[in-house]
Amino acid sequence: MTFNLNTPDTAAKVLKLSGFKGYLNPHGLSLFTEGGKTYVYVVNHAPFNEPPPADTVVKFLWDVEKENLIHQKTFSSPEFRGLNNLVVVGLDKFYTTNWVMMTSPILRIIEILFFFLPLQNVVYFDGKVASVVLSGLYGANGIDISLDKKYLYVAEVPAKRVSSYRIEAPTKLVHVDSKPLGTSADNLNVDPETGDIWTGTHPRGLELMKYLLGYTNKSPSQVLRIGVKDGHFTKVAEIYSDDGSVLTASTVAVPYKGNVFIGTVDHKALFCKTTGLNAILNLK
Repeated sequence: MTFNLNTPDTAAKVLKLSGFKGYLNPHGLSLFTEGGKTYVYVVNHAPFNEPPPADTVVKFLWDVEKENLIHQKTFSSPEFRGLNNLVVVGLDKFYTTNWVMMTSPILRIIEILFFFLPLQNVVYFDGKVASVVLSGLYGANGIDISLDKKYLYVAEVPAKRVSSYRIEAPTKLVHVDSKPLGTSADNLNVDPETGDIWTGTHPRGLELMKYLLGYTNKSPSQVLRIGVKDGHFTKVAEIYSDDGSVLTASTVAVPYKGNVFIGTVDHKALFCKTTGLNAILNLK
């Protein structure tokens, strides 16, 4: 679907798919523009009856005028164990997070519910081959890249932290800084104007688990804006918070011209005007 942030009173529109055959269960996505064309790369989860690893990344050409996504390629790799999000850094080149690693269905459920061990990782795909570039992570989730393309940012949900890595080469990442947040950051989005990181978070992990398992009908939502300079995290400002009554289980926040678009796991989306100093303070 698409939602025009310039005309928020207009309903979201369902995009058409062309040339794609098979099962589409999308998760994270990333856009890349080159030569006047915009491509949408989407994490596609395999059907539940297929043994992992079977996740793929699907590439579409976005025809904006015809509101159509035209299938270009589907990328697969044994390293795509249980993908969550990705950030495209070049044509058919991207970093992606594995938020689960187990191949046994039972062990995978346990891994998702508890994230006992730092087993998850980040994978770099160079257009042909996928390589593990970061390992030993706790539930690797959101991922994005700095405006100058020098630093990679990764969120670890159960560790309640976000980390930055200097990109010395596509497959050589050096840890720069980690920031404890006291809340579980989900997806990360770099502000195209300030370079700050905006994230939808889960402030109460147990409530999120109860919500996902169907034991409660809401889970708190929160949006943070994280300052960062030369790979080092500075200050953090809270932009939005509620107990789940308005918005349940926030996962993503996208700033746009004094507004913010907030998405959720499976509830609804919220577009609202940012008010107060937290949205405009210099966090550097």
